[in-house]
Formats: sequence, C-alpha cells, structure tokens
Amino acid sequence: MKKLFLSFAFLAISHLALAQESAMPPRDLFGFSGYAWGTDIEYISSDMEQEDYQLISASCTNLSYRGKLLEEGLTLIYAFENEILVSGIWIFDEVDYDAFWRVNQFLQATYNVKTELTLKGNDWIEAEMFPQGTNAHIVHNLDVADDRHEVHYYFRSGEE
Repeated sequence: MKKLFLSFAFLAISHLALAQESAMPPRDLFGFSGYAWGTDIEYISSDMEQEDYQLISASCTNLSYRGKLLEEGLTLIYAFENEILVSGIWIFDEVDYDAFWRVNQFLQATYNVKTELTLKGNDWIEAEMFPQGTNAHIVHNLDVADDRHEVHYYFRSGEE
C-alpha cells in the first residue's frame, strides 16, 4: 500500500511541477530583455513588478520601465500586438560614442554576431544585427544631434 501511495504522490508532484513550469513563459535571450517573443503582457507586467522595476507607463500596446544595463540608465519599452510581445526598445540616458560602443560590444558578445554599421555624418551611427538561430532583428542607433541612443528589437516571423 505504501508503494502505491508513493507512486501516486510522485505522479501528483511531477504533474504539479510540469503544470507550474508550463504556466511560466521561458526566460529567453532571443526575445527582448529576458522575455520570449509571444510572452503575455500580463505575465511581463507581473514579473517586472516582482523584480521591482519602476513602471513609467502602461497601455494595452506598451509597458515602459526604468532600468539599468551596463551601469547605464535606460527606459525599457515592451511593445505588444494582441497582448503578446512583438518588439521592444532600450532608450539609453547616455548619448555619446563611448556608450554606443559599450552597448554594441555587449550585443555582439551576447549574440555572437557581427554588426553591419552605417554612418551618416559625424553624429549618427547605426548597427544592424540578425542573430543566427533567433527570430530577432536588432537595430542599434546613436543620433547625437537628436539626443537619442536606442536599441530596437523586432520579432521576425518565420525565421529561426
């Protein structure tokens, strides 16, 4: 009888563990800021609240938070279609070439990818990345004249 009880207990615990695991979307390097493409807006909102991020604004299409990356202050914007994550933006406080190159090196090392650089004059640079094995298209911009330093993540459907 004890063996039968232990077998049922093991099955019940296994089932509960799998159910809990499947209810939580995976943390994914190849989505945006730790969340896989397609993650539900409510999950991200709840998780960011638990992680003590400061909410700046919320709507049915965007969530904005304050955060830090590489010791740089930034705004994180999660963008949603039909309440699922489809793109995101990091907007950095630091708008200079040193900050741009630190972030660009971080992206290259994180995704093991080379960047395609485009320069326009002395105050605008763009690095574009298509990390292999992901559904991400990443565009890193610095526009000194417009006082903007951003990294845009886009979901590429149909890509692997």
